[in-house]
Amino acid sequence: PPQHAPDPPTPQAAPLPTPTPPLTDGCIQTEHAQPEPPLQYTDRPRPPTTEGAQPKRQALEPLPTNDQTRERTRLELASKLQTWTEGIRRAIDWNKHLPRRLAARLVPRAPATRPEDHGIPDGPIILCPYAGPDGHEAIDWAIQLAAPWLTPFVLALDTLRDATRHNMLSDDLYAHLAAKARHGEILAILGGPNCRTWSILLHKPLPNGTPGHPLRGREEPACWGLGDLTPEERLKTDDDSILALRLLELYAIARDHEHDPAFLMEHPEDPAVHSVEPTADTCSTIWETNAAQAFQHTYGMLLTSFPQSALGGRSGPKWTTLMYRHLGGLRQLAQLQHDDKVIHTHVHSSNTARWAPGLTQAIAHQLAKALPEMKHWTNQASTDRPRDTVATPSKHHTPDIQVTIGHKQRPLLSLIHISEPTRRRGIS
Repeated sequence: PPQHAPDPPTPQAAPLPTPTPPLTDGCIQTEHAQPEPPLQYTDRPRPPTTEGAQPKRQALEPLPTNDQTRERTRLELASKLQTWTEGIRRAIDWNKHLPRRLAARLVPRAPATRPEDHGIPDGPIILCPYAGPDGHEAIDWAIQLAAPWLTPFVLALDTLRDATRHNMLSDDLYAHLAAKARHGEILAILGGPNCRTWSILLHKPLPNGTPGHPLRGREEPACWGLGDLTPEERLKTDDDSILALRLLELYAIARDHEHDPAFLMEHPEDPAVHSVEPTADTCSTIWETNAAQAFQHTYGMLLTSFPQSALGGRSGPKWTTLMYRHLGGLRQLAQLQHDDKVIHTHVHSSNTARWAPGLTQAIAHQLAKALPEMKHWTNQASTDRPRDTVATPSKHHTPDIQVTIGHKQRPLLSLIHISEPTRRRGIS
């Protein structure tokens, strides 16, 4: 049988090159060193890497310290609290409780006059509407005595001083004051609006025997005027309401623009608390209105009631309530009591609108404590009051303190330039 040729030999693979022994501390490994494992070409190939490249790591922010964490938490909570408070304030807008006819008169309109037409100066002011006639019993005189450096800023308004320019019912005057409030140029608002249509006196019979004729009720909406009023009585009641509401709205405008001036409104105490009249529990009072209560809670106002007779008032007890902010010392007036043994002379009702002398002095002293920084500010605007103020005007580049008395201004010598014996003797 034919013999088959033998199968050709299987080709042998070329021997793998012997790898170079690795270096160890700069020397070639000897046969005593542990050999490297052979390369396995059957392993799955790895993705190419750059020789000598290090894998990139994401940069980590440094961990905040305990103080930083607390500060960040405090700021976040403060921001949330402010947002929540503003939301509550908008939800409980104090003037939403007013009748439309009154709310419409609180919206400032474009004025047809200039600020100087009403005696409004440039720069910051201390607004004192319903200040009464100019005299030693007025609030601006009390401020002059207690804090003379505040005198150039006081703007006292009353129709008894100027029936045209000082009328707070004027839309033009109100618009200029609202602009001051928006720009943060009202340092304080102090006033006691007219209470003639709120008074318990309307419940008393007249001397000729005619029964009393109240114009307001106690509950909403009768507190803003009864439904059976004549047109003249309706206008009179609405005007008295606007005098009080515009005082509140000026402060609300300032707060809405992130300003927080000092505030005080004076009005008679609720007759249901102290009056002996049989109809006192049905008498109107601004403190029981939804608008006044919402205003108080919205802006964190304080209330204090006391008899003005304990402060030198001459018209009987005259129980009064103050609603105020940044004048905290006035809360001490709540400790005052009326002395029945004191005999009060008869005073005409037109004069009872004046505050008691002790009350104006207390307000002036608390205002001076609330505005201490105004000692170093000079108001160069025109004013009808004398300028008795010690201030450091910003226009002067010298460190000398300028003393202004009347129309004269002189530098006060610095104590640095006064010798020691002179200091002991004093300066005459």
